Amino acid sequence: MGADPNGKSVDSRPAITAAAASGAWSTVRLLSTQGADLEVRDEENHTVLLRAFCCQSWDTVVSLLTSGANYRATTGEPSHITATSYAAENREWIQAELFVKAGADCNSRDTDGNPILVVAARARCWSMMRTLVKRGADVNAEDRNGKRALAYVLSEVKALLRVETDYASGEWQNVLDVVTLLLGKGATIGMKEAMTLSGGTNGQAVLEKFLNEYPQNMADDLKTPSKSSPEQVGSTLSPSPVTIRPPVRRKDHPAFRPPKEAFPARDKDSIDPGPSSGVPMPC
Repeated sequence: MGADPNGKSVDSRPAITAAAASGAWSTVRLLSTQGADLEVRDEENHTVLLRAFCCQSWDTVVSLLTSGANYRATTGEPSHITATSYAAENREWIQAELFVKAGADCNSRDTDGNPILVVAARARCWSMMRTLVKRGADVNAEDRNGKRALAYVLSEVKALLRVETDYASGEWQNVLDVVTLLLGKGATIGMKEAMTLSGGTNGQAVLEKFLNEYPQNMADDLKTPSKSSPEQVGSTLSPSPVTIRPPVRRKDHPAFRPPKEAFPARDKDSIDPGPSSGVPMPC
């Protein structure tokens, strides 16, 4: 008979946990195929799968998942680290999205305590954001800087306006799809985020559009600004119907359009509608 895959190390730890701790990934893979208990935990409450993700041993991750490791495992409170956390932290977005689609926790956080939704927003991973929001992620969870996902996406809108990206481009379609989804789920921004967003002509245009057309998506501190700061966060907060339409041709998109004076007047016949020169989307 072969050795017991659930045997103990010399310090009484499960053999598979001890192997993972020492980086003996070939031993971990062997034990997993021989029926070792994959739910045992190490001193940091990591399963072997979580430890493999942490150490970026991707061959071991595949082997463990094939052997039935629980991809929904979490380290528990307060860190609440999951396989999705490590996948997102290492920018393994395809793997992270597959986990979420399969039922993994969409509200897990990375090792710095940032919500995965916000991490995806910062990385401009729109597909991952759509998947997370559609599966119930908290759209108003804040990162360690106090910023929410919507603030990062609106900053991307501002960036696209700055480079005058064609509204028919894939960048606009992706960004506006995510904006629409977040607003529909009740995503908000607050005073601090609005102040950061408002810099420059394009930032002011985006913020004024948001303040005037989406008052229900303002956080409480933005709904009732102090008497000394209303001019810093936009003009009169007069609500209007909530509408964001799909991107249309050229620079006549109705959503988050800067005022005409934002850009110098140009002869419309001289505008070249050639291919978009924007930065390729990572997802």
